Amino acid sequence: MQMSGVRARLAVGLGLICLVVLPLDAPGGLRAVVILPAVLLLPGAAVLSFVAIRDKALWAGLAVCVSLAVEAVVLCVLLWLRIWHPDAVAAVLVVLSVAIIVVNARRSRSAPASGEARQPVAGALTDAVPTDAAPTAYIPRGGVGAPTAPLARGDAGVHTAPIARRTGGVEAEGRAGSPRPRVAAVGLLVAPGVLAAVLFAVSVGRVDPGRMGQYGMLTVLPATWYLALALLLAGAVAVLTRPVVNRAAAAGYLFGIVFVLFGTAPLVYSVPHYSWVYNYVGVTRYILAHHSLDGNVDIYQRWPGFFAVAAFLSGLTRTTDPLVFAQWAEVFFVSVSALLVSCLGRSYLRSVSLGWVAALVFVAGNWVGQSYFAPQGLALTLALAIYCLLVEFCRPPGRGATAVADATTLRRWAIAVAVLLQAAVVVSHQLTPYLIVVSVVVLVASGLVRPWLLVVLMAALAVAFLIPNLHYITSHFGVASSPDPLQNLRRVDPYGATPLPGKVLHARAGTALSMLVWLLAAAAVVRGRLRRRPGAGVLGLLFVSPAILVLGQDYGGEAIFRVYLFSLPWAAVAIASGMVRSEPRPVPARPAARRARRADSAVSVMPVTPVQPVLPVVRARRVGVVALACTGAFLPAFFGQEELNYMPAGTVAASDYFYGHALSGSVLMCAAPNFPRSYGPNYDEFIHMKNGDEPNMLLNPDLRGRDLGPADVSTVVSEIRKYSSRGYLAFADSGDAYVRTFQLAPAGALGRLEAAVARSPSFRLWYHNADTRIYALADAGAVGAVGVPDAVGSDAVGVAKNVRLTPAPSRATDAVVTSGPAAATASLGRP
Repeated sequence: MQMSGVRARLAVGLGLICLVVLPLDAPGGLRAVVILPAVLLLPGAAVLSFVAIRDKALWAGLAVCVSLAVEAVVLCVLLWLRIWHPDAVAAVLVVLSVAIIVVNARRSRSAPASGEARQPVAGALTDAVPTDAAPTAYIPRGGVGAPTAPLARGDAGVHTAPIARRTGGVEAEGRAGSPRPRVAAVGLLVAPGVLAAVLFAVSVGRVDPGRMGQYGMLTVLPATWYLALALLLAGAVAVLTRPVVNRAAAAGYLFGIVFVLFGTAPLVYSVPHYSWVYNYVGVTRYILAHHSLDGNVDIYQRWPGFFAVAAFLSGLTRTTDPLVFAQWAEVFFVSVSALLVSCLGRSYLRSVSLGWVAALVFVAGNWVGQSYFAPQGLALTLALAIYCLLVEFCRPPGRGATAVADATTLRRWAIAVAVLLQAAVVVSHQLTPYLIVVSVVVLVASGLVRPWLLVVLMAALAVAFLIPNLHYITSHFGVASSPDPLQNLRRVDPYGATPLPGKVLHARAGTALSMLVWLLAAAAVVRGRLRRRPGAGVLGLLFVSPAILVLGQDYGGEAIFRVYLFSLPWAAVAIASGMVRSEPRPVPARPAARRARRADSAVSVMPVTPVQPVLPVVRARRVGVVALACTGAFLPAFFGQEELNYMPAGTVAASDYFYGHALSGSVLMCAAPNFPRSYGPNYDEFIHMKNGDEPNMLLNPDLRGRDLGPADVSTVVSEIRKYSSRGYLAFADSGDAYVRTFQLAPAGALGRLEAAVARSPSFRLWYHNADTRIYALADAGAVGAVGVPDAVGSDAVGVAKNVRLTPAPSRATDAVVTSGPAAATASLGRP
């Protein structure tokens, strides 16, 4: 059958359980355990059931990505039609998916076992291509794949073909051809991982985020945490450099490293880190509350794919505030992306071990923090799925791992799925579709992938969606920022900050890691070109091509980060290609491998010429040094700013209360940057800056770099009235940390200003908790008088609709928060 019997039965069973639970008023935890796996796997499994993908990692990664793509496209269409019924949509998707899987399974079982029954087979030959094997016309049902034509020395495509094509399938057949490993060997293989898990579990409970200083989380992580990470890295290097890679162990160590690096913050913090992530949570809450979109609110509602999926999953689990999804999104996206990078490396380099090495480099180099709960995380993951599809299934005859007679069928299927994934990216993110097109142009122009129709379809989708949104883009942001690439690479600091040494270390570590990855990739490409390895030049073009972004766009000061992010997967594959010994050593063919090769020759229409296998040796020293160097730079680059990324639960609760009780048309002025903004489901009713940020008073140079006191209260009032006559002023501990770290004001300056504000008749205390205080302008507009806000300044955008006049809470007591992060924290039992 196209889809393995076990997978098909599991998919059908999961679908039936999901259909039973959907209409029940089950607890959110039970619904999440049952429904989320179903909606994240079944639509993709149905699409993949048309072909046979024997690589479990590739199947799992594609199943998740195709499911997300189907849901993103469907949900966007429904939102544009103002239709929102998550349970009904989930039921329809599950029923259709199960039906497709069952139909394809029956067709596969009813097909005759003779050679006339040809089935598309993919991913069967993953590590080697026999040099002298002739192409097979078709694959009999139950076959294990087909040898392909030899690669010409000058062909573009497989980077390590001169090594891999001489392995004779040893690495791929290692599990079947080698004796069962002894219990002691298995114990030695998994012992570092088990010990690391124990140490990590002990370490997390000892981390106190309140003690973080200028070096972020680095100084509060206990020694056992670093030891756990070191054990995982050592175990991964040991597994990946074995003659035959144990894929389960490789995946376990890789996901363990991902969990330690990206799962520490969710376990330590009670709410998601990054102040800007709450903006994306607010858009998701808007969809949950309004069941529709308004393109005039902001750019996110014009590219709603990610938010539609997030709201869909929240609705299915009966979650009105998707903080749990936001908290664990980074672990999810990095895990799926790492899995896809391993498949991409395996397909390009024709080696399982090198594929996992590429994934390890990708994880250790992913310091830029763009995989959190945001459209970019989803878009990058779907882009990797597109690359895997094209490299695996869209090669010209003789360069892929499929039978020649089935190449056209597989290519058409892969093109259709790739276009579906591109459509989901197009409706989710503004930049990623065009960077995907650039990479696909390189793949097609090099001859590694065909046809050119791919480029036409993907570019047409991106342009067609951009045209109706072009006026909004040009009026709010501009299509191009500067023709000077150097100018686009610079980040503009609006505050003229002088950061503490800890922040200098953080910035230099990120730069050093980026340069290290690019230099290692360039060295591997040059080495491959000197040795005339096929595809080396193509790989170099692929990791350089994202730099085209800086030719005309600074992307809000983040162009350099996006260039690095999109070059990282290809750079990781290039680095992995340099981890092998120059000349592989021959190894004798095992009896089981010889018998399997003779059996394959007997059922093939054209005979296969046996070859002596040669095992590519992955250099343990090289892998260890690269992994250690990348991880060593990753730690200060990623964790070195956590004292700013950390959002106290009280600050998030204050933001939630503001959007739930403040007057429409008012503005929230922050005393300093780093406040969770636009968090409420009604964030569209308030005044924001054009870039979506909450205004803060330190944008005024007259309030920076000096002591503050009673004489500055009038200046603060003037800053608020630039945006609205109804205003609020927030003092948060997260803002104090930002000011202290970047030395925007003398020590205690914000505290003295707040004391002056508290005594001033122009303000009154409106809300306070242990982490945040919010003051309201003490006039009729701020306390509930009917009226329309004054005309806003030129830097503000917003609306004054649906004015709600909610009395302000008493200044004598704290406000009672009945929903949002405070309630979520209490229910989770976290501090």
